[in-house]
Amino acid sequence: MRSLSPTLLEAQRSARHRPYLGVTVERRLPHLFHPVFTRLLNTDDTPTRHGLHLTSGGDLIRAHVSRSNSKLYVQRVGNAGPNSSFTQWTYLNNAYPDAGVALCGNGSYVLIVYVNNGNRREIRYRESSDDGATWSSDARLVYPSVNGVSHLTAAMSPDEKVGLFFSGANNNLYAMRRIDDVWTAPASWPQSSYVKQIDGIASAYGDDWNVVVCGATSTGSSRVWTMVYGDGTEQARGQWSSITSLTRADSGSQVSFSHPYLANADTYRLFFKESYDGSDSYGRAFWTFTPKSGSFLDARWREPIPFDADPYAGVAVAGNSTALWLSTSTQVWRASAGPQRILTGDLLEAHLTEGAAGGRATLLLSNHHGRYNGAGIESASPLVPGARVRFNPGYVTSGGVEHSSGPAYWIAGLERRSGNGKARLALYLEDGWSLLERWRARYQHNWIKGYTFIEDIVEFILARAGLSLEVLSASDTFQRHRPAFTIHPNATAASAVKRLMSTVPDVLFFRQGSPAVKQLDSSDAADYSYGTDHPIINGRYLYQALRYNRIQTFGLNRLQESLDWDEIAAMADRLLQVYDINQETADSAKERSDSLLAKERLSTRAGLLEAPVNCGLELYDVVGVTDPAAGLNGARRRVTGLDLKFRRGTDGPPVYSQTLTLSGV
Repeated sequence: MRSLSPTLLEAQRSARHRPYLGVTVERRLPHLFHPVFTRLLNTDDTPTRHGLHLTSGGDLIRAHVSRSNSKLYVQRVGNAGPNSSFTQWTYLNNAYPDAGVALCGNGSYVLIVYVNNGNRREIRYRESSDDGATWSSDARLVYPSVNGVSHLTAAMSPDEKVGLFFSGANNNLYAMRRIDDVWTAPASWPQSSYVKQIDGIASAYGDDWNVVVCGATSTGSSRVWTMVYGDGTEQARGQWSSITSLTRADSGSQVSFSHPYLANADTYRLFFKESYDGSDSYGRAFWTFTPKSGSFLDARWREPIPFDADPYAGVAVAGNSTALWLSTSTQVWRASAGPQRILTGDLLEAHLTEGAAGGRATLLLSNHHGRYNGAGIESASPLVPGARVRFNPGYVTSGGVEHSSGPAYWIAGLERRSGNGKARLALYLEDGWSLLERWRARYQHNWIKGYTFIEDIVEFILARAGLSLEVLSASDTFQRHRPAFTIHPNATAASAVKRLMSTVPDVLFFRQGSPAVKQLDSSDAADYSYGTDHPIINGRYLYQALRYNRIQTFGLNRLQESLDWDEIAAMADRLLQVYDINQETADSAKERSDSLLAKERLSTRAGLLEAPVNCGLELYDVVGVTDPAAGLNGARRRVTGLDLKFRRGTDGPPVYSQTLTLSGV
């Protein structure tokens, strides 16, 4: 249960209270803003390899090497914004166009790296200490012993250490570091026997140097890989982590990936190019992100999303916590976090449901002023499908309006209504389970037994739908068991998560819009009490037999069972048999049976309770119920459903109540 102030607790228990239900809407996932890009530039020039960097002062630096004359051009847009000009370029140097150009920086310092056009292997650079306004003279960085440089990228740490990564014609990847103005010698990475073709490299600094490589394996399977080159935080200095596949296309599919661009903005944002060489061939930009700012090494990415752009040489990305910039040599886009819109003053009605199987909500807004006439049109964002709506239940207390941060939903549909001289807008909302229902596996995902914890598999699945897990409490099984698990093509994230969670004594639910895990225990104390200080409007208390009161788990040469002896004595045994070869020990098989029996009790309704809104109540809280008329005195029940209704009183008596679906503990 969310904590509430003493004055808010007093108000919600009072027989005479003044309701408040705050409502806001914005383009947002639980932890990140949802970017909606606006194209600011689109020229007819010939596209080419390019680079992009956003300085801490908000200046945008772009660079590209012309394919027609092998000249390196740079552009500086001071205090870049949607009304800036992106057409003026300054010649800087000659360079090899097919190797591209790398930009990185810190503060007002910017470094640009490129390849000599004459020998196509010598790596050279220029520096700027004034946000790209002026540049140093051309200088050699390294003359590597490779037969030509085909791709290069660079990233800089806050203390201006630089990581430079490039590939040669031999399709090997090399790394260099600049520390205290001294460059280390190029060192080959350890994946040369596995990765046989490199079609692009990108990098961004986090706690270490984070690297993305597009290419193919020795068997011809195309991949986008992520990995870390150590700076001493998550990986030892100068050492490579293992590589992780972000997405793949099998040999023979005629699909390949290339030209990645990576930015550490509000989180890690990645763009890359996907190409199909069969009939009806295409080259298409895709983008993805890590759902929550954190460890790059965890490799938790949203399923890549198509982006409407000409990606001849990829789409570069740069940004910060409030805005993102995209660029090719001929195009520029921008997206900002956008404002949060407050709907509270126009709210007429709301109906919110939360449950184990998911939640829905509807709300009705007054539109007599015409403010919502553009709802549903992208330019009227954030009132469009996909926007997040947050409800904050509260009361007017002795200290003013107080509320708690309540559930969040996403707009699935909008309906404008008119008649009887009234104009209204209805919003139809779905909770986070709908995001999991809409993700479907593009190919088969496999986890080998004994390698990956259940918690990490759940994190991976949630990330593919753009979500990040919050662990409130968890069992050892959830955090330490490493089963074999498979997600088949076209399976949804919701079905995969539910299969995994059925094997543990924990539950997954959506809390304030974010998926959360909680371990349930039959000894859990009550979080809140009804019928004493908090009045009960109506109560219905149900005693219902379990579907299964005897559960057997057949593991690997193991059999363990759990029994509810009181139920068996009353109803005879109702048997459920489960076969799970992941359970290799007697303890794990017994825990599987126990958790299934506990969840059977959880799914068995024990009644409904209607009461004034409790602003802090959440799914799976335990409440104590005292209702002398029904013979209950402090009876513990678990909340498995919440139904909140609000009506301002315009079309009938005002309503502000909450109905709890209860189960046994």
